[in-house]
Amino acid sequence: MARLKAERAEMEARIRELERKLREASAREEVGEPIASDVQLEQTLRRLMHSTAMILQAEKSVFMLYDPESGELVAQKPAVGLDDEQLRHFRVRATHGVSGEAFRENKPIIVDDAINDPRTIQEMVALLNVRNAVTVPLTVEEKDEEQRVVNRRTIGVLHVCNKRRGQRFTDEDVRLLVIMAKQAAAVIRNATVYLQLLGERDQLAATLQSLMAGVVVVDTHKKVLLLNAAARRIFAIPEREEVVGHPYSEVVREEKVQNLIERVLEHHREVAEEITLYLPEERVYQVQVAPIYTEQKELTGVVTALNDITEIRNVERMKSAFISRLSHELTTPLTAIKGFVSTLLEDEESGNGELYDRATRLEFYRIIGSECNRLERLINDLLNVSRIEHGMEIELDFRSVDVPEVLRRVVQVYEATSPRHRFKVTVEPQISPIMADAPSVEVIFNNLISNAVQYSP
Repeated sequence: MARLKAERAEMEARIRELERKLREASAREEVGEPIASDVQLEQTLRRLMHSTAMILQAEKSVFMLYDPESGELVAQKPAVGLDDEQLRHFRVRATHGVSGEAFRENKPIIVDDAINDPRTIQEMVALLNVRNAVTVPLTVEEKDEEQRVVNRRTIGVLHVCNKRRGQRFTDEDVRLLVIMAKQAAAVIRNATVYLQLLGERDQLAATLQSLMAGVVVVDTHKKVLLLNAAARRIFAIPEREEVVGHPYSEVVREEKVQNLIERVLEHHREVAEEITLYLPEERVYQVQVAPIYTEQKELTGVVTALNDITEIRNVERMKSAFISRLSHELTTPLTAIKGFVSTLLEDEESGNGELYDRATRLEFYRIIGSECNRLERLINDLLNVSRIEHGMEIELDFRSVDVPEVLRRVVQVYEATSPRHRFKVTVEPQISPIMADAPSVEVIFNNLISNAVQYSP
């Protein structure tokens, strides 16, 4: 009889040991595949919370994360045995209660009588209807390449409350809960980092898509990793056409750009070149291609940026044309002034001053004055260009202008400075004065006659 009792006791002990090992194995197997979304994270944590409550035979399980901005431990979804209203109000200072003590001191705590335990916060005990509980810290570990722990950080706590059938939580429950908490912390940390990286990646992708410059990213296998909307427009690729994973030579439909990408892939050095593309209309692009390296200085691909500088080049050409025209405009009145001054000096140096009568000399002086005024207007035009570039309005003096008279004055200047050309002005008698800016009208006539003189034999 005694031997049977001993065998029974041994058998019960072995059963309890097997149950313990089974529970421990169940606790260790709760972490599944890597988390790839918020939904998957919640599903994994929900499964973990339910398994925690089931393995420890508890009515409630919930985890809290530390919020550094508020200095509080805040209950998180999903939870077992708590409704949304209870979760919303379950938050405590990290310096208060059992939650704060387990968090600050990074140690498990068993509470056998939540109502009478001085460490508990009675408002929370009443809110959650807690009889007894066990609380363990959620601690994440950072390891080096050799899997040695180099840093530990507590991110929150894990609560399990109300042992079923009126029982108390034991040291064995604490040991199992520590295992569960370790896995929960790892899941939360890894998922948070992964989701943060996904968010940053999506934000970067959105930024690249919104850029005015075309961006193409190619890996070392010459496959396209990214093509933003601007690049699609440049190479006339439909929005719905899938290009990621395709050879870049099929996507970048321009040999000059392909050659630049090939050079960087081969020589691992940044290149920049100005290229004119006809896809289909002529556009000028500043193309920059740069290698992409990992932290270990390994080449992972190249990035190509195409900046449309067509308008910049057009403006530069317009400025060049403006400067050329301005040089011509300045030369014409200066030539006239110099010619009339030389003529007057020759008359004075002849000794008798009788080559030209007084009326002719006065006309010469008038023309010199008129050409000086013209130079002044050209200078004002330069100032007007500066005003336009700064968004300011130019000043025009509208008044009655005698068009034939303005034309005769302009022709008179060219008659004196271009003796090998003959000028004839024919004006319809019915032409009436117009409301205009007289200097601008004179500039128009000057340009027309100057071109006629320049391109006439």
